[in-house]
This record gives sequence, C-alpha cells and structure tokens, in this order.
Amino acid sequence: MSTSQTPNVAEAFGQRLQQIMREAGLEPKPSVLLHGFNTHYAGQPISWQTARNWLRGLFLPQPDKLQALAQWLQVQPEYLYYGSEPQTLLPPGSESEALSASDQAMWQHYLSSTPQAQQMIKSMVATCAQIRKLDEDNQAWSEQWAQLVQENGTLCEQLAQMTAENQALRDQLRRAEETITDLATELRCLRMSLTLEKCIPLIEESDGEAAGEPLVKPSRL
Repeated sequence: MSTSQTPNVAEAFGQRLQQIMREAGLEPKPSVLLHGFNTHYAGQPISWQTARNWLRGLFLPQPDKLQALAQWLQVQPEYLYYGSEPQTLLPPGSESEALSASDQAMWQHYLSSTPQAQQMIKSMVATCAQIRKLDEDNQAWSEQWAQLVQENGTLCEQLAQMTAENQALRDQLRRAEETITDLATELRCLRMSLTLEKCIPLIEESDGEAAGEPLVKPSRL
C-alpha cells in the first residue's frame, strides 16, 4: 500500500523519481520501476498500478518502501522524498554502522517522514533532552542535599558532645560551689569557736565582779 499525500508533495516526489531513474540509466516506466523495486524489496511486492501512481505523483511510498526504493536507486531517502542535495548511501565503515538495526530503521523512518512530522520529532527529542537535564540537575541537588544532611548530622553530633561537656563542667562547678560553701561554714564555725575562747575569761571576770570579789588580787608580801 502507498500513503496518500497532498498533491504538491506527491507530484514533486513523482518528478524526482523519474529524474533519478533517468540519471541511473533507467527508463521511468511502471514496468521498470515494478521490476527493480520488487527485486530489492523483501516485503510484499508492489503492483503495476502502485508503480504507476508513484511515477505520476499520485501517492507516496510508505517508509519501508521508500527506504528500499532509495537503496535500489543509490540515493538518500530524504533526497528522494524532499528533494535535498543528492547523496549516495553511506559506505561500509561509516558512523551509521555503529547504530543497531532498529536504530537505523528508526532513523530512516525519520528521514522519510514529512517536515511537520520531523519538526514534531525534533520537539519531542528537545523535550526529552530538557527532561534529562532536569533529572541530572535533580540528581546533583539530591547529592548536595545528602551531603548537607550528613554535614548537619556531624554538626548535631558535635553540638551534642559540646552540650555533654558543658553539662559536665556545670556539674564540676556546682560541686566546687558546694565545697566552697562547706569551707565557708567551717570557717565561720572556727571563728565562732575562737571568739568564744576569748570571751570566756572576760565572762568569768564579769561574774566575779558581780559577786564582790576584788578585781585585783592582793599580792603576797
């Protein structure tokens, strides 16, 4: 089956197809196109009517048929479809061989798609690239956040250790204050004891005066 397109695109394709066949030394007839295409196409063969519609620019081939047609005529699918500068197929050993078969098929589908479809694909690829960039940025932010959390955990551990050391110092200070208080109490008691020892003789003398005893004892002759 072939894909119906707007008259301008299909007509331009048919004219290019005829020109390419002439340049390849082939007569642009449906029978020649039919035989050459079916020889190089592994899928279901096309009919004489389909070959005639391609040459007249009434229909466009599907992507897989466009690829086979381009390989047979030794041109790039985008030139056959869009009319870009003619290029031969990439030779063996080129960068295209680094792609898998599925990737090459996808690339050829892209080349054989309409400009509108290609633009849509480009937009989708650009969006995917932006999403990937956002994922990379998010991963970087996640790593930085994890590092900050780890550093914060280290700071918390240091703060807890400093708090414990501060509490230990407070305990030592409280014990020192208690010791000073005890020493001050003992000192007061000692002072009171000394004061009492000095006051007892005075009290005894005061009691003697109250009883009529002379303050000065007579000296012996």
